[in-house]
Amino acid sequence: MPPPRGPVEKATYKFLKEYFRTGRSRAKLRLDWTGITPFEKNVYKALLRIPPGQILTYREVARKIKKPGASRAVGSALHKNPFLIYVPCHRVLCSDGKLGGFGPGLWMKKWLLTHELKKV
Repeated sequence: MPPPRGPVEKATYKFLKEYFRTGRSRAKLRLDWTGITPFEKNVYKALLRIPPGQILTYREVARKIKKPGASRAVGSALHKNPFLIYVPCHRVLCSDGKLGGFGPGLWMKKWLLTHELKKV
């Protein structure tokens, strides 16, 4: 794989390298919000505040963005999340403790959560 060239590639590489090594990262990425609705942006920003190894429910995320009845809409926004791993939708579970959905597959969601818990 060729080395990252531009500043976005370098920052992304730094984030992913540190995340997979430690389960967390201090690297900051500039996100391109083009095509993201204001509701989705609010949801994603709430997820950015969930520390590694901690989980919330869809309902808790809805409450955090001051839309307490929007649990399903939160789930829909997470399904569209273009910033996987950086915007940690894998840290959101159903109220009954089930994993819920995850675009790359539930096995990946479980792996990411397990990875973070081992490193915290």
